[in-house]
Amino acid sequence: MAVFRSATDAATLGRRLLALLVIALSVSGGLELWSLMRFEPLGMDFLPLWAAGHLAWTEPHKIYDFAAVTAAQAWALPPHFGWLRPYPYPPTTLLLLAPLGRLPFWAADAIWSIASLGVFLAACLRLAERNRIAAAVFAAGLPAVVIAASAGQPVVLAGGLLVLAVLALDRRPRLAGALFALAAIAKPQAAIMAPVALVASGALEALVTAGVVGSAAVAASVLFFGADRWAEWLASLPAFQRVVESVPRLGTAIVTPLWAARELGLKGVAAAAVAGVFALAGAGMVWRLFRRPSDAAHRVGALAVGALVAAPYAMCYDATLLAPAAAAMAVAAIGRGRPAIALFALAAAYEVTQANLGLPALLAFAAVVIVDRRLGPARDASATMAPSGALP
Repeated sequence: MAVFRSATDAATLGRRLLALLVIALSVSGGLELWSLMRFEPLGMDFLPLWAAGHLAWTEPHKIYDFAAVTAAQAWALPPHFGWLRPYPYPPTTLLLLAPLGRLPFWAADAIWSIASLGVFLAACLRLAERNRIAAAVFAAGLPAVVIAASAGQPVVLAGGLLVLAVLALDRRPRLAGALFALAAIAKPQAAIMAPVALVASGALEALVTAGVVGSAAVAASVLFFGADRWAEWLASLPAFQRVVESVPRLGTAIVTPLWAARELGLKGVAAAAVAGVFALAGAGMVWRLFRRPSDAAHRVGALAVGALVAAPYAMCYDATLLAPAAAAMAVAAIGRGRPAIALFALAAAYEVTQANLGLPALLAFAAVVIVDRRLGPARDASATMAPSGALP
């Protein structure tokens, strides 16, 4: 009787914590969106992508001309946007953007944002084992996701595709490979650890499929936009770095180890060495979790951490990649009677957008993933909680 009462009490506490977190993140997400709308309109980060997609039809040689792309956006930019706003993605991403470039901006932005957020939320729902709506609310309410989704950032689409790829890896490897490739087309640095994951898991079919789809995308970009676009993109990368450095206070929102090393005064080989150590550690984390049987949420979390520590450039909103894993881990931990894991996972994913806290929060999230995986299965108090897809 005492054991039954204890399990019932744990389930009740779990339901209450779940409800409180749903309310808190819903309110927080709404306030974050309201605050952002006071500073800039919706779709401001999609605007240069749309401009590049539009130029792809008329003047493709200007896609990597920063001044030309900025001028194509001038009609929609608020007065305080006084810096260059280039298109920094490779020509393969134009395969997604060129069709939208034929549409008026607001129609294109609506299609892009709705489709991206739809894929992302569907992935969050599938990743969570139970209380799926709560998990989707957790993910959608995190500041990184609110910032990225409202701005039209490609990381929202890429993050959803990566989750779906991980979920399909064991049973449908070819689909998984195609999804990994599509994620790389949408946001290349988001999928930077996908090859490590596929080799570690021995998913040869998925690896070959990803290579075929990626190669086909490169060939299509050459066919439609011209081979010169690749040379122009590569030549534009140093200039893009200088643009990033010129934007006021932008450095406080960059989360990569390479940028942190530079902020600490390291340069050249020293900064690259620090970045290399973090990249190897991220790859090691991905290798370990994909080499051995692991929960899908832990694998998604490892992929996200690995991508963010290995990328030469990633903003705080790119931590959208952490959100599906953080949400799924949180609802699972609450169900297993581990509220501390849930709170730490969500707190780390939440704080990653705070100025100068991006990298520490990212490392804290990595630690939560590792600890939660090592703890393994536990007493499941969620048996008496809300069923899958329901809120308490």
